[in-house]
Amino acid sequence: MIKYSREFYKKSFTADTMKSAYMSAVKWYSTNVLSKAEFVNVQVQFIKEDKGEFPTITIHLFAVQDGENDVMSQHCQCCKEMHHSFFINEDTHCDRCSAAGFQRRLEEKINIKMNYYKEMLRKRLEE
Repeated sequence: MIKYSREFYKKSFTADTMKSAYMSAVKWYSTNVLSKAEFVNVQVQFIKEDKGEFPTITIHLFAVQDGENDVMSQHCQCCKEMHHSFFINEDTHCDRCSAAGFQRRLEEKINIKMNYYKEMLRKRLEE
């Protein structure tokens, strides 16, 4: 299964010890993302940086989109409808599909999801 993801937010946590920075990052993540029903299909990545005086943990949040199932079936349905509208007596040639529309639909969906997550997280952080 192919999954597409795009980063929509990152935040750094600095503390006196790596453990303190990590605990602050996990607490923030569990409070603002993990416990909220709106954030479905969000992947998280924790990156440790021990450069300089204080250790830092950076959280990267990614919006994830399943690329094969729903988007591809939507693309095929649109293609078949258009083909039957213009070429009434001919079969569709799915073996020659370039799926450029598939890629555009996938980009549109991931952009919508990414912007929605950004907005929801911004609202949560302002509370």
